Amino acid sequence: MMPAPLATAANRTVRADWLRDLKRQVSQVDPSPEQLQGLRKLQDAAEQFEAMFVKQMLQTMRQSTMGEAPQGMGALAYDFLDDSIAKNATQSGPGFGLARSVFAATGSAYLRTQTVPRQETQGIETHG
Repeated sequence: MMPAPLATAANRTVRADWLRDLKRQVSQVDPSPEQLQGLRKLQDAAEQFEAMFVKQMLQTMRQSTMGEAPQGMGALAYDFLDDSIAKNATQSGPGFGLARSVFAATGSAYLRTQTVPRQETQGIETHG
């Protein structure tokens, strides 16, 4: 079962501390509005990835302690419970730090590829 999206990128802002760390990492003062929209999408994806990881970890822990996995409605109830715990752990506070690490790695690569390089003038002869 796929987790429901945490939130759409359009109605959320990039976490301020994550953005501050990212700016420091790539030496960029202010991302453009288009870059911010891309960063919001990256943040959502990183948080969803962490939530899926936490949910899988919870299911594995339960299976190792309880033995056989619950069946029927019990399995569905545990699935909803694991989903809720994973989303809350990821969205409230720092979470486990996995989403922040994924965001830092992908965000810096994203900003580096989205910046427009300055035109090179070295080696170009100009005649006046």
